[in-house]
Amino acid sequence: MSTAVLLAASVAIQFAAAALALRLMRITGRTAWALIATAVLLMGIRRSVTLGRVLSGESALPADPLAEWIALVISVLMLAGIAWIGPFFGRVERSEAAVRRSEERLRQIIDLVPHMIFAKDREGRFLLANRAVAEMYGTSVEALRGRRHADLHPDTAELEHMLADDREVMSGGEPKFIPEETFVDARGRRHVLQTIKIPYLTSGLEEPAVLGVAVDISERKAFERSLEQRSVELERSNAELEQFAYAASHDLQAPLRAVVSFLQLLEDEAGERLGERGREYLATAVDGGRRMQALIEALLRYARVGHGQAERRSVDVAELLEGLVADLGPLVEEAGARITWDALPTLECVPDRLRHVLQNLLENALRFRGDASPRIHVSARREADAWWLSVADDGIGIDPAHQGQIFEVFRRLHPRDRYPGTGIGLAVAKKLVESDGGRIEVESEVGKGAVFSFSVPDASAGAEAPSGMESSTNTDT
Repeated sequence: MSTAVLLAASVAIQFAAAALALRLMRITGRTAWALIATAVLLMGIRRSVTLGRVLSGESALPADPLAEWIALVISVLMLAGIAWIGPFFGRVERSEAAVRRSEERLRQIIDLVPHMIFAKDREGRFLLANRAVAEMYGTSVEALRGRRHADLHPDTAELEHMLADDREVMSGGEPKFIPEETFVDARGRRHVLQTIKIPYLTSGLEEPAVLGVAVDISERKAFERSLEQRSVELERSNAELEQFAYAASHDLQAPLRAVVSFLQLLEDEAGERLGERGREYLATAVDGGRRMQALIEALLRYARVGHGQAERRSVDVAELLEGLVADLGPLVEEAGARITWDALPTLECVPDRLRHVLQNLLENALRFRGDASPRIHVSARREADAWWLSVADDGIGIDPAHQGQIFEVFRRLHPRDRYPGTGIGLAVAKKLVESDGGRIEVESEVGKGAVFSFSVPDASAGAEAPSGMESSTNTDT
């Protein structure tokens, strides 16, 4: 192969290498490729001049073509090298661009977080701060970066406290949670922050630093204070209402008792002279007075719930129930009722309250019965940290639409002449159960009986489980 051909091939390869280097410069944006392209282009131009002189006869051919072969091989290797290393730098450049985009997205996300995110070194300089921090100090994120915390915070006491926490975290290497700390912003407004600080090492310098996230809980604290104030006011109002109900019912008893007594005396002394209609009026007045006495006494009991000593002690529910059924003997016998119960636990509770609630539920089951002799069953079940006691009957039942009303004071669902009572018993039972931290509920349908269940919190977590099976069977007629 002639020297001219070798020169031409070398020139073509060098120009191709220059073109490829220029293309890589446009792709990657690196100026180094421009320098490489310029150098290779100059080499190609020089070889082109040499080729022109050879072809025009202005220069003698080299004595040894080996040099041109070597130049050609070098040109090929140069083109191959640029072609091989170019995509590698391209991938690096794309990776760097992806990293920059990722950092920018992370920066945007951090700025969008409404909580304060920051990082400080041992000297208290901000290495990182988001927009929430910048707004607190009345400046920009860029202006915060690299500035010392001490140059920005106006309150010396707050600053020293915060820097002490930073030093503790950096030296101890353990996170620290600060449930509440005050912060006065650039506009003089006081905030309450909840902050967590964790240690971390900055990349490159390997110096200890602290990363923190602070949540502004000022509104929550204000709401809590408002709620607490309302709770205090509500407790005071309830106490005043209960005191009023207690005083009113207590003070009404004496004059009402006198009215009923004098009406009875009038009936005894002048009953014959009043005539049949007069006696009927008088009997209605006496009956109304007696019912008013019963209502006042019930209201007094309701007002007393939750007052006085509430000593808790161990109570065998089965033993308590057995005594209660015995006390209700005349009422049970009159109704021809059968009362049974499963094995019942021993509870830590206030005995009088438990007895009153069970008595009220049993009396209701006996009172609101159907035509057949009532069947009443008491059972117990354990759920989480409480015992649930249930009283089930086969009486007239309750319409589901009215079940929420039966626990209200003086709310009646049936005529007084058919089902007597004050209408306050279940309200008292509900208040007694809730005063011990329990709940009461009912499941019922009209004509299918009712199941009243109430919970007794197991404060000691050591209530004895029921053992064996007990039952009490009363007069069955």
